[in-house]
Amino acid sequence: MKRLISALSSLCLAATSLLGAFPGITASAATVKADAPANTIVYDLIPQGKDYTPAAVDSKDNNVVKVTPGEELAINWTVKNDQGTAGLQMTFDFSGVEFVKAKKGSAYAGTPQFNSKAAATTGEVNYAMADKDGQTAEDDAVIYTFTVKAPESGKATVGMKTGSNINNKVVPTEDGKEHAFLFHGLTLDAGGEDTSKSTSSDTTKGTSATTKGTSATTKGSEVDVTNTIIYNLVPASKDCTKVA
Repeated sequence: MKRLISALSSLCLAATSLLGAFPGITASAATVKADAPANTIVYDLIPQGKDYTPAAVDSKDNNVVKVTPGEELAINWTVKNDQGTAGLQMTFDFSGVEFVKAKKGSAYAGTPQFNSKAAATTGEVNYAMADKDGQTAEDDAVIYTFTVKAPESGKATVGMKTGSNINNKVVPTEDGKEHAFLFHGLTLDAGGEDTSKSTSSDTTKGTSATTKGTSATTKGSEVDVTNTIIYNLVPASKDCTKVA
């Protein structure tokens, strides 16, 4: 027994010495950096209590979850590999789903800016938090939980909105460049026809048909009008001079 205790003590001392040789690394940090790019914060939208297909951690892809058409689903916004955050600003896009409600998580103390009414009416909302002293969230801590209704068919994605007039950023606790981060949204797959894709395709076909019509009008008399539909604007109950 004494030999076993002595062996365990030696093993513990060896592990402590190894970690001491690399003061910037702790056991938990080493685990995080094995999963996430070094010095990069990773944000995820994941379904609460449901299996899902995760995106590759070093990609900009979305997580994917199979849902029942129209079901109500809670989505956790989580953080991993936080580098120390003094400010966080992010704009979310809920336009593909019906926004129900939101609840603040425990990742960061304080009261952030988040307008649930805007999310419900416009499908877009800005989240913002600031703390001059900075905070560091634990891995997989929940920043916010969003509850939405899944689409009746096809796919819809809840994610971070981008654009020239949108500034998504993470402010570090110390002066310097903004933190690098990756964001994985969540695609809700209700099965059936993807309505968003079919709508886009129909619109494209309509535009193409209109373009052909304009081309025919432009060429005028050079066009062979055989099997061609002709539209005219004529005055009601009055004589008019007809074009060829």
